[in-house]
Amino acid sequence: MSAQIIPSNCQTVEEVAEYLNVVPLTVRRLIKAKKLKASKVARRVRIRPADLEAYLDANPA
Repeated sequence: MSAQIIPSNCQTVEEVAEYLNVVPLTVRRLIKAKKLKASKVARRVRIRPADLEAYLDANPA
């Protein structure tokens, strides 16, 4: 079994929630609704900065 490398610039659900000033459940709901793109790496959800930026561009405050 090969080891999976998690890019250091990927963020966790908790980090994105803190950045957006929401609770982690809100971020998980955005991912489930396919409004925010995320990937599972080693059974953990990760969000790329480019995907977060795309979400913010599509959903201005």
